[in-house]
Amino acid sequence: MGKKRPEPSVPPVEASPKNAKAWFLTGNARRERDDMPGAIEAWEQTVAIDPEYTNAWYNLGTAYMLKEDWANSLKSFKAVLESDQNHVATLCNVGNIHRNLGDFDAALVFYEKALDVDPNNVFAWNGVGIVFRQSGDVERSIKAYQKALTLDPTSAMVWDNLGNAMEMADRLPEALYCWDKAAELGSEQGAKLAEQARKKGVEPQEVEIPPEEGAVDASDSSE
Repeated sequence: MGKKRPEPSVPPVEASPKNAKAWFLTGNARRERDDMPGAIEAWEQTVAIDPEYTNAWYNLGTAYMLKEDWANSLKSFKAVLESDQNHVATLCNVGNIHRNLGDFDAALVFYEKALDVDPNNVFAWNGVGIVFRQSGDVERSIKAYQKALTLDPTSAMVWDNLGNAMEMADRLPEALYCWDKAAELGSEQGAKLAEQARKKGVEPQEVEIPPEEGAVDASDSSE
């Protein structure tokens, strides 16, 4: 006779429709099956039962971000911050939303809040770099990306972005170096941009990442 299977610690939602954790786990399972509408429905049930279920609110925020439903994403992340105002991932995500909405000042406020909690957060520094680049302040953008790379030199995302900023600054050899680094780390976009640059006859020029003390201050946006 085989061993008796242990009872699940949380009953399925069919057996316990008012159990917030059961709905939360159901949402997670649906997400794993790429059923995001079903996941959102389950997490909405979770917070309807338990409005202080922070992890469910966070999952809703990220799910709505993927749909570019900024209003519901902000609503969800606001609920997270009401529970934990220092939730760094949420602060970064709210910064990302405001950046996508074109509100660069608000985006910087939330990236700065994230950096107040975690000064070494690569995602926050990357966000600062994107804001400066999109607002036309390419030199500050470059410094913010360099700061991110002092913290994580293996981030293909940041190497890609630094390359884009270098291109914007008309520093194509340095841009090519950055895209090469991104490609080495698995970035298809970096590989594509590097190939295009080489077809134009560009040769890479090494980009030195300065020590941390030389990086930009994210709050220094007054000039």
